[in-house]
Amino acid sequence: MNWDYSLYYAPLHPDTPEHWRMMDERMRRWLGPHLPADRTARVLDFGCGHGYALRTLQGLSFSRIEGLDADAGQVAYARAHGLPVAQVADSLAWLGARTGQFDLVLLLDVLEHVPRADQPGLLVALADSLRAGGRLILTVPNAAASLAGYWRYGDYTHHASFTPASLDFLLRQTGWTAPRCYEIELAPPGWGARALVQRALRASSSRRSSGAGRAGSCQSRPTCSPSRSGPEPCAWRALTSSTRC
Repeated sequence: MNWDYSLYYAPLHPDTPEHWRMMDERMRRWLGPHLPADRTARVLDFGCGHGYALRTLQGLSFSRIEGLDADAGQVAYARAHGLPVAQVADSLAWLGARTGQFDLVLLLDVLEHVPRADQPGLLVALADSLRAGGRLILTVPNAAASLAGYWRYGDYTHHASFTPASLDFLLRQTGWTAPRCYEIELAPPGWGARALVQRALRASSSRRSSGAGRAGSCQSRPTCSPSRSGPEPCAWRALTSSTRC
């Protein structure tokens, strides 16, 4: 079935300057530490949706960026905001025609929408689309969060959520080396600062090559109290970095 994602996302993402600014701040906070220093790196935002990450990359002077999505409504929205986004029905075929072309792939809140049986194939195709040393940054719902059920079932089109162990297992099985996971937070719409929850695991991993893999593990460590009040969410994080080895 072809879902109309606007029915779910429109109330969460109003088309206002304030919301674009808030999303830009969030993307800079989430992605900034893991982005390549080379602003000419070729970046693919797979399942880019409205294009918030692409807008942030533009603002950070990345010059070779492109987005991909299957949903016509979200592609039209992103294009209306001047973002380089293509609508593609067969994403695996599209990736197969671009082997070894990207330096970085973003997979932000996408993998949980993919049926479980299709997740390994997608991750293999994404790995093959990267150059040596390329990196994947992804976010998924965190099954270990206190309100994991909200994030797993709040969107009808979700097929799965992940723990650090299950995400680590899936990535290592599909051509990625030394994935490291850490938690980020996002309060559900209308919730106060003291109701902050760990919303998603983000993993950044690099493509495996012919050499011996570097040892690594999914880690997390607390950096502030979950009950902390204030405008900024508290976080559990573990640094995420690896190279294609």
